[in-house]
Amino acid sequence: MLYGPGATSVHRQTLANCWLWIANYHAEPRNTAPWGTWRMWQYCGDGKCNLRPRSLFPKSVANIRKAERNIFRGDNAALQAFWRENAWYPSG
Repeated sequence: MLYGPGATSVHRQTLANCWLWIANYHAEPRNTAPWGTWRMWQYCGDGKCNLRPRSLFPKSVANIRKAERNIFRGDNAALQAFWRENAWYPSG
């Protein structure tokens, strides 16, 4: 945790160099310091979404209503490149 009791300035500096996937179910995250902005935003975690305008926020994923839903900051090509660069593939 960035602001936990054991976090040092070295920890914060290291984390600030990573991409940010943030959960905020009430509004688009604005203050993301020490990050410049978020890369992925989880706007719904239980299927209930009260963000406006509703047309911008899908109500279901593959007809599953109670699902976590996220927005990627970028277009489809950037999303594909992001997953290629950041995916973890278990060995074995």
